[in-house]
Amino acid sequence: MKKKYLLMTGMALTIAVSGPVQTVVHAANLPSEKLAKNVKQSQEFNAKEYADEIMEFMQKQDATDLKSLFKAIVDKENSDITTYGAKNTEQIKMLWGAYIFFDFGFVGQSKIFELFQNNTKCYPQLKALPGLSDDNQSNGFLPGTGEAIALPVKNNADGSTFTSYAYYTPHKESITENADKTVVMHGGFRGNIDSGNDIPETRTFYDKGYKILYIDNRATSKSGGDYVTLGQYESDDVIAWIKDYLNVQHANQKVVLYGGSMGAATMMSMLAKAHPENIHGLIENCGYASTRGELEYVYGMVTGLLKGFIKSATGVDFAESFLVTKDNSDKMFEILDQYYTRPKANMDINNSLPAEGVQKSKLTKLFIHGTLDRVVPFSNLETLEAINGGPYYEPFIADKAGHGEAQAKYPAEYDAAVQGYLENIFG
Repeated sequence: MKKKYLLMTGMALTIAVSGPVQTVVHAANLPSEKLAKNVKQSQEFNAKEYADEIMEFMQKQDATDLKSLFKAIVDKENSDITTYGAKNTEQIKMLWGAYIFFDFGFVGQSKIFELFQNNTKCYPQLKALPGLSDDNQSNGFLPGTGEAIALPVKNNADGSTFTSYAYYTPHKESITENADKTVVMHGGFRGNIDSGNDIPETRTFYDKGYKILYIDNRATSKSGGDYVTLGQYESDDVIAWIKDYLNVQHANQKVVLYGGSMGAATMMSMLAKAHPENIHGLIENCGYASTRGELEYVYGMVTGLLKGFIKSATGVDFAESFLVTKDNSDKMFEILDQYYTRPKANMDINNSLPAEGVQKSKLTKLFIHGTLDRVVPFSNLETLEAINGGPYYEPFIADKAGHGEAQAKYPAEYDAAVQGYLENIFG
């Protein structure tokens, strides 16, 4: 079953920016048996092996609804507490809690995410919460868009190669003045465009005569890859598409980067790495400055505003069953980092690649953000603006707009801001 295009799927509710820029550290550089701080250990209990056991258990699940799945999870957890002894209760519960975050946020074939998204009752309830925007609805494909293009891409997470997909749209026939310019786009968390790329964001550029290369997310829709990495490795995919496809098949193009939410973080992260020289600008729409800050904001929502909603949707109290509480935040992220994201996805959740890219790049950038964003808080724009390494360009601030709602609430002003920015960078 194909999933709808999402600018940013509801439960990725996210980010209060966290601290200074940090360097990406790969799992291979860390001792494999390092123990999470402040978490009780037992000689009879191997946490690494149990984390693997959890993943194997989840891969075998065939529940058709959230409550059935979480009942199976809690039954398994309780059985294992009996098996390994009460002294390991805390660690077992927290390993499960961390895995649930890992599955929902990072695992490509996430059973939890699939059941959540397909739940016709709880998913609309989540989107209706104040400050959370609806999905971007596609109107099919823009005129001239061809079939999905496949590109072999090296996965720098493990050295393998997977197939990434994108859609190329030629410029509007009636407008030729921007025929030498391509907007390279990337969508939000678990977003995909296999049902169409004709959405308001793309129309803004197509109607101005720009070509569009829209890259489908890894581990999502048609594209390969096992894990979503919130921009860390998706940024490598964008670089590959520009170097190995766009600059080969459509030479001498001037490139503008555009991303919304996680797509914005992806494009900002790309600027922290060696990238093609024909990139002239970046438009980032409601992106986050750091992965850890994003995840901490999600965790805060889960333990706060969304606590009752999650219990209603899953039938489980996360604080009771998985020790997902405000006080356990640091412990939970240590476990997530040690047993799941680093060893499985070779991903550093403590990275601030988006902020690093903004700080490092000398490009003129357009920042767009809504003041009522409950997914990626407005404070992110303030942080990015303060550290921007390029020439200052007035950001587009959408008063009382939620996540990704700037264009919908202020269409004329949004269009004027984008047009003004494009004229600025291209003269």
